[in-house]
Amino acid sequence: MIAQSAIGDPWILTPHQPTPEEKLNVIIRHLDLAMAEEILFHQAQKVMIDTKSDTIAMPTILELETLSTQLEDYPATAACRTPVEFRKFLFNYIS
Repeated sequence: MIAQSAIGDPWILTPHQPTPEEKLNVIIRHLDLAMAEEILFHQAQKVMIDTKSDTIAMPTILELETLSTQLEDYPATAACRTPVEFRKFLFNYIS
C-alpha cells in the first residue's frame, strides 16, 4: 500500500511539505537516474548479444549515480525514451 501511495505522492514518507526547489531537484535526480538505467540496459543488451547470454544484472545505485553524473558524455539519442516515459509521472511530483 505504501508503494502504491508513493506513486501518487512521492513525498508520502517525508515529515514536511517539500518546497518547489526540493521538488525540482528530486525530479531532475530521478530523471537522471532513469536515463542512466536506460543507457546501462542498452549496453547490457549489446553484451548479451555478443556473448549469447540470457541474463542481465541489475545495476546498483552506485553505478546509476556514477553514470548519471556523466550523461553529457553520451549522445542525445542514448536515452531518448526515458524523458517521454517520465512525463506520465511528472504530474505526481508537482501536485
